[in-house]
Amino acid sequence: MDELRRSSRNRPLRSRSSRSEAPPARSRAASRASRGGQGGGGKSGIWRFFNWKWLVLVLMTSGLMIIGGCSALKAYASTVNWDDMKNQDTASTLYDQKGDEIMKLGDSDREYVTYEQMTKVNPDLPKAFIKVEDVRFYKHHGVDWFGFGRAMVKNIITMSKGEGGGTITMQVARNIILKNREKTVSRKLKEMATAMAIEDNFSKEKILEAYLNNIYFGNGIKGVAMAAKVYFGKDITKDKLEPEQIALLAGLPKAPEGYNPIYHADKAKMRRNVVLMKMAEDENLPPIIQPSEVDKYKQKPLGVDTTKFKEYKKKSKQYDAYKEYVIHELKERYDISETDLATKNYKIYTGLNPKAQVAVEKAVKNDELYQGNKELDAGATMVNPKNGLIEAIAGGRFYKPTFAIRSLEPHQPGSSIKPITVYAPAIDLNDDINEYAMIPDEPVSYGGWTPKNYEKKYYGLVPMRDVVAESMNAATVWILDKKVGLDKALKFGRKAGLPLTEKDKGWSPLALGGLTDGVNTVQMAQAYSALNNNGVMNEAHAVDKVLSADGEVVEPDKEVKKDIRVYSKKAAWYTTRMLLSVVSGEGVTHGNTGKFAKLDNGQPVAGKTGTTQNGKDAWFVGYTPKHVLAVTIFNPPKGEQVELTGGKYPAKMFKAIMEDTMESNHERIMAFDPPPGVPEPTPPFQLMAVSVGGQYDPASHAVNLSWNAQNDPRVKYRVERSEDQVNWQPLGEVQGGSFTDTSIQVPQAGGGGGLIGGLAPAPQPKTYYYRVVAIDTKTNQELPSNVATVQVTPDQPQTPPPDQGNPQGNPQGNPQGNDQGNQQGNPQGNDQSQGPGGFLDGSSGQDGTNTGGTDGTSTDGTDGTSTDGTSTGGTDQGTDTGTDRGNGGHNGGGNTGFIG
Repeated sequence: MDELRRSSRNRPLRSRSSRSEAPPARSRAASRASRGGQGGGGKSGIWRFFNWKWLVLVLMTSGLMIIGGCSALKAYASTVNWDDMKNQDTASTLYDQKGDEIMKLGDSDREYVTYEQMTKVNPDLPKAFIKVEDVRFYKHHGVDWFGFGRAMVKNIITMSKGEGGGTITMQVARNIILKNREKTVSRKLKEMATAMAIEDNFSKEKILEAYLNNIYFGNGIKGVAMAAKVYFGKDITKDKLEPEQIALLAGLPKAPEGYNPIYHADKAKMRRNVVLMKMAEDENLPPIIQPSEVDKYKQKPLGVDTTKFKEYKKKSKQYDAYKEYVIHELKERYDISETDLATKNYKIYTGLNPKAQVAVEKAVKNDELYQGNKELDAGATMVNPKNGLIEAIAGGRFYKPTFAIRSLEPHQPGSSIKPITVYAPAIDLNDDINEYAMIPDEPVSYGGWTPKNYEKKYYGLVPMRDVVAESMNAATVWILDKKVGLDKALKFGRKAGLPLTEKDKGWSPLALGGLTDGVNTVQMAQAYSALNNNGVMNEAHAVDKVLSADGEVVEPDKEVKKDIRVYSKKAAWYTTRMLLSVVSGEGVTHGNTGKFAKLDNGQPVAGKTGTTQNGKDAWFVGYTPKHVLAVTIFNPPKGEQVELTGGKYPAKMFKAIMEDTMESNHERIMAFDPPPGVPEPTPPFQLMAVSVGGQYDPASHAVNLSWNAQNDPRVKYRVERSEDQVNWQPLGEVQGGSFTDTSIQVPQAGGGGGLIGGLAPAPQPKTYYYRVVAIDTKTNQELPSNVATVQVTPDQPQTPPPDQGNPQGNPQGNPQGNDQGNQQGNPQGNDQSQGPGGFLDGSSGQDGTNTGGTDGTSTDGTDGTSTDGTSTGGTDQGTDTGTDRGNGGHNGGGNTGFIG
């Protein structure tokens, strides 16, 4: 209108100008033609059609159409009855994962009072609502045409449809009868027609009664009687409300959440003061309070009775925690307020598993699971890994409506973070990492910090499956350092949905769960769902779909993240295999921390424990093929502290919830199946140290060694010998499992002892030490074996048989003589001995006699003596000095003696 007025005011100026400077007729015509026929003072565009005549025509036409349409629709509204008005059903409906109706959102307890009952003690109460909501209530017949026309003009000017020109009667029609809040022309026409039908059939008092008993006041409160009782502790049929209390109630319906007197007291007071001023106005209705009283009532406190409010809200109902989570999510994702839920009849389809929700609520309130510790509290969330829908959520051990949901509070995850940031990423990034990979669990310093295990000891080189099952800290940090890296671990954690910050990029936060802000059970269940869903994560959410009252799908403002690839299929499956061992203990040798989570019904469970420093918080996050469940039990911020471990308190609660859920839902036992195309893990090549043993063989004068050889062509073995276990000498390299050492020295027996014929001291055994070093020829890795000790003993002397002589003389002596003796003897023997010797010349023969080995005495040599004293064949043999087994030539030089 303002634009039209400005246009009208400017036209005379343009006319005067055109008259004073009028172009030729042909020029004016050409000018109009060039403007496409524009005229009438030079207006351009669509505004050339707008003038007061047009506006009147539009309004009249619209009015006639509306009146005609409403008359036609009155037949549609003729079915309105008092039961419809009295018993409204505008609350939204929540459905579970099967599509069954579970509860109403916004359908709270209500105390119905008649108009006569409320006005008997509080006659100003309905007047205040009329002043605020519909000041012309008593002057219209359901539709305020003056207000409607004003709203339509404003909508045209602003090019919007925000103003509805609604009346109290139209709100009754809209909220109680139509249940359709879409701002469409057809809906508006039906609403107006129904409002007129209501006015035809019911008095103004009845309309007010229906309105005041069904209007929403926030905090799940419907009806003015219940609102007065909850907020002020007053019964409006008996107790008189003060003007400032009436003003607060009358101001709430405009924005029950924004003006919530419990949580937004300042805003509630501002709104109340605005209503107080309206109550003092003299427009269409007499003032309820005098203008001079306004300031006095503005100074009054809100007067809300918080004690009464808490008593009202403590009335627990089934699924309260889940309902609160749904309300929160609808606000965040759909921008649907709690007021909308109470008045717009939405249909909310969720992932609620009713039996699981009951199991969760039962477990977190079970004192036995807290082992007598009265101050401990818990949170738990169950998620469907296939779609991310939240099946159940725990409010907490002491939860009541309006209380904080414990499952949403952040806590340090401890070791439960390891599969997300270390184990699965390590497998994803490395081909040589799986449950068989050998990991060192030993003290190593990282920037001055040395991780320690819970048991205060280190395990050495262990398979990765044991690292996971026993939750070894030192080995986990080693994997993070050598196989993942801080940057990638942080990226994996964030991709799985954990709220990790740059401050969390460290060894302790990412490997042991000492985070800056912590995580909640919803986030942990969401992260583990990727492990249970072939590496793909769907963002955890409760609301699956929302329908409006007319059945149209309501699109969310914020979509959930779906089908996010966090890990490869192989990484998810191999991690799941190890997490199964955490619970079952199968295939591990150092213990399994999650044994108390094992289900009695035989259902396999994969999971991981988590314990924070000093045992303040404890976790168990686990899953079956169908459900993922994150449980945390924690100490209160103050009070007595209980030392918790994830393998006890949370693991037992996990077991109770999961068994109860499966039993009540009649779920069958399911096995974990590997993803198609993913082979089972095989042990990566590992060089094995061997155990060696050895034995001396006197017959061959050699040491025989044997060991358990690794059956792989890439492995060879280096045999080493030492006499002092310090200086090791290599003897050779082989690929088999045996070796013969022929280079030993055998201890020698002593000689005849001297001139008087005494014997030498007995020889002592000689000790050798052997070890075998296994060598990986591809990596040059070496692993030494144990040390084998072998004693080489001297040969034992043999007793000669009786001398029977040699009937044949045997001129060549014993050809076998001392062939096996020490080849370092005198090779020339007694070839130089001369004749029979005699007193002076017998030295040569005596040399021949003494050079033979003591043990080599033989009668063969004696019988072979020649008369000229020359050496027989046995003499040469007898000159060998190391002989153990020679039989010839001790006296090979004839019967040589001291006399000759």
